[in-house]
Amino acid sequence: MNRILGGMLLLLACNAEALPLNDYIQSFLKNSESLMSQRAAVTQAESDLEIATDLWASSFQLSPTHRTSNQKLEAQSSSDVLDFNVENTGLQGGLNQAMPWGFNLEVSAFKNIMDTQDVFLGLDQQFTGTLSVDLLQNLGGGQDRVRIASAEKALEAEKLNYQDQALRQCHQAIQVYANAKYAIDRLRLFEAQFNSAKESYQIADRAYKQRIIRKIDMLSAKSDLVSAEAELATQQANTQQALDELFVQGGEAIQSQVQTGQTDDLKLESPDQFMALPAASADNWQGSRRAVAAKLVKESAERNLEATQMAQRAQVRAGVRADVQDSVTQFGQSNLFDQHNETVTVFLEMDWPWNRTNAARVRAAESSKVRADALALETEKNLRSEYLELTRQKSALAIQLRASVERQKVLKERMSNGLRLVRSGKLDFDEYIRYQNAYYLESSQQIELRSSLIQNQLGFFNFTEQPVGLCRGVI
Repeated sequence: MNRILGGMLLLLACNAEALPLNDYIQSFLKNSESLMSQRAAVTQAESDLEIATDLWASSFQLSPTHRTSNQKLEAQSSSDVLDFNVENTGLQGGLNQAMPWGFNLEVSAFKNIMDTQDVFLGLDQQFTGTLSVDLLQNLGGGQDRVRIASAEKALEAEKLNYQDQALRQCHQAIQVYANAKYAIDRLRLFEAQFNSAKESYQIADRAYKQRIIRKIDMLSAKSDLVSAEAELATQQANTQQALDELFVQGGEAIQSQVQTGQTDDLKLESPDQFMALPAASADNWQGSRRAVAAKLVKESAERNLEATQMAQRAQVRAGVRADVQDSVTQFGQSNLFDQHNETVTVFLEMDWPWNRTNAARVRAAESSKVRADALALETEKNLRSEYLELTRQKSALAIQLRASVERQKVLKERMSNGLRLVRSGKLDFDEYIRYQNAYYLESSQQIELRSSLIQNQLGFFNFTEQPVGLCRGVI
């Protein structure tokens, strides 16, 4: 028992600061899977916005071709029939350029590179350019602007969620660190209680043998020693559990200290020095990052539904097309005709969707909006409940801690005086044991109160724009 206890107390006895709180926070955040996931969500939202704002998207096509065909020429005035084997190689390319405000430009070209000498009729080159504009579905770029607004709000929401998650993870790191520190403090307290109970039993045993006290007093001291030993063993297990959590959540950098046997050099800082209650004016759950992000997600879903409904409209496009062709008619080595055509066409195209896909997309967008509305409502309820609970606890915990500090002073003085009275035979040993147990019980409860108060303060920091000092660099 004493060997195990001594090894665990080296965690505090060493002068080296092997694990400062700030270092642990950085390692904890690097090892946070939820923060990694939220960072990926921000990257995805950035990609979605980049897609939505790419109003000058373009694509280029290039297609080399080789064609083999047979042409037959039959004279009307006679029964003569001429066969021509046609082989030609050409290159065709095109450019499709989207533009803002619903405009679109298409350019295509063809060039005959090589053909046989006996071609009867062939296309030498062609150039076509088409400029069109959407008159209904994306009139004036309205659908593009709605999609951009939806993507912008989604990105802003993900960034706020990332900041909120980063702060909460930072606060969780402090809480895990504090739990380990307070577990060690409780271990030291229970060790002191065990030593005190052991000393009391030794005094009681000598007094009983000298017939100064009754046997029942000696048995009470022995029973108290057994109970203190059992409580110490329980606290050792609890401390080890808190340290295991500290190492697991800290990631590889912290776990390496366990693998290399450096835990004997571990010294944890007291988290109390990093705590300060946030300003009361900032304690407003409605302005918290999660609440604002939930509203932005709701607005993004509304814009997405609007854009999806626009996509159900008929496509009506007006445009102008210019076409230039150069053709050649050959017979043997001779060009019979060279033909040049220039054509300008004004057109109006209408396309009505007739499928179940668009209707299904609208229903999916409506479902996403309903989920976003529900998320905003759920977030509001949860944040409000969390804030009210923290508010109720704050005053009570502060009052309880101040009272506990005062009671601990009184109980410690009473225990010290009681020990002197027991040694002089002026106080029953059983009564002194009650003094002793009351002091250690109060000390243990005080540590629990400090841990609860830090957790309460960290909870309030989740609602503030100014996080606790060590967490300001994570957003």
